[in-house]
Formats: sequence, structure tokens, C-alpha cells
Amino acid sequence: MTIIVGMIGSDGILIAADQRMVIEANNDNEFDDIMSGPKIVHLPECGTVYTCAGDGLSKRIAIAIANALATKTFNFSRIESSLHTIALKAIHDNLREAQWPMIYRSLMIAFYGTEVTEPQLWSLRMSNAPIDRIVPVATRVTGIAIGGAIGNSARFFQEYFEPNSAVSRLKQLAAHIVLTAERVDSLMIHGLDIATIDHCGFNVLNEDEKDMLRNASKDLDALIRDRLLGNLFTGQVLNRVADSELKLNQP
Repeated sequence: MTIIVGMIGSDGILIAADQRMVIEANNDNEFDDIMSGPKIVHLPECGTVYTCAGDGLSKRIAIAIANALATKTFNFSRIESSLHTIALKAIHDNLREAQWPMIYRSLMIAFYGTEVTEPQLWSLRMSNAPIDRIVPVATRVTGIAIGGAIGNSARFFQEYFEPNSAVSRLKQLAAHIVLTAERVDSLMIHGLDIATIDHCGFNVLNEDEKDMLRNASKDLDALIRDRLLGNLFTGQVLNRVADSELKLNQP
């Protein structure tokens, strides 16, 4: 299953996701379709950013929320209730899009427009239940939330999240979670996208910025491996890690 990550920093919101999309075959005579592409969607006219994990049903729920925002029928005074109601209707209207009978489906949604007094990050999770008994649960994120990748050991790194950290410092943690999840399950998880929302508005990291995070993640992985296995601790690895931290913390 793919992975999405949401974090609240001291100066903004961060959303990260892999780029894998898997469409299950309709029968045993076909192959699953595996595609890659950006999964973080920005709706600038609605002041909203979202991403999802799961299957076609997850995407349909996201589209239903986007439609409610576009038609101004989304009730911002009752965000939790609105997300629940829209998701429940979308589930009932699109049961055929549920490619797997029982999986964890989830969305990460950030609101930052004039309809809210401050930027907000919400997690919308669909219970792992038979299709006709799925219950959507909306929760406002105040720290860190991960959707998808159930059972993936990369989830452990969420324990290193520290409240009130600047978004610039959270980028490496978010990237390391997604990239480690790919190392654990490269069939279902691949690629990296990170978006931030701060006083400057919405921003998506470019490939150069993501390459820096990828290299830092590889160095961190090597450092952990060397420490755990008791291998020769080389100054080369340490220098790469220190250099990566210096670059990442530059304004």
C-alpha cells in the first residue's frame, strides 16, 4: 500500500507522499497497472491541498471533497462533520471503485484559505471493513499523521517527530519515512513528493531539493546500519551526513 505523511510545524504544514499508483486487474487474465506520478493535489482557488492512499475509492472520495469545495457546499464551520458526510456518500456512490475488499484507505487534507482562521491539516481514514460497512473518521492533525503503508516498518520513524519544529527541519524526517517505506516495499511504494504551506503560501519541492533529501536519507540509513552492525565507522559517512544537514538547514 502507498504512503502519505502529514506534519504540523511551528511555522506551517507539510504533506509528503510517494508517487506510486496501482490499479488492480479486473480478472486473473490481466496484470495490475502500476504507474507513477505526483499525488499531491493543489486547489489554489479553494485554498486546499490533498493527497490520498488506498485505491480508486480513495480517489473518488477526494474528488467528492474537491467538488464540494468548488461548489461552495463544504461547511467550514463543521469540517469534521463535512468530511465524514461527503466521504460516506462517496463510498456509497462508488463501491465499484473499491479494488480491494478490505484495506486501509486514507486522505490527508490541508485547508489554508480565507474560510479558516489558520491553516489546518486533517486526516480522513476509512475503516478496514467490508465495503458496505466502511466508516470514515476525520481527525484534525496536531502533530504527525501517516496514512497507508500499514505494517511498513518505516512508520517507526514517526517516533522522532518533535512538536514545534520548523517545517524546514521536518522535511528530512518526512522524506526519510517515505523513502524508507520504499526500501521496505518497493513494489507498492516509489518516489517522493513534498509540499509545504507557510506564510509564503503553497510550495512543492523541486527535483534538486528532493535529491538533497534522498542523499541525506541514504547517508542516514548507512549511518544507522554501521552503528547497529558495528561496522567500521568511517569519517566519510559522518562528513556526508554533516554536509547534508548543513545544506538542508540553510534558509
